[in-house]
Amino acid sequence: MTSGDYNGDKKTDIGVLYDAGKTPDGRQTDSLFTFTFTSTGTNINPPVKTWTGSVI
Repeated sequence: MTSGDYNGDKKTDIGVLYDAGKTPDGRQTDSLFTFTFTSTGTNINPPVKTWTGSVI
């Protein structure tokens, strides 16, 4: 988890990197996701997936 102004509105937002982990049969996945929770100034909006990548 990290904070920053991810949408340029001069309010502090939260970013989270998520490792997709393993498939149901135990194989490691290569997927990574970034979710951003933007601030309204008094509240935080629900997360939005802002990036998908790979560990390879």
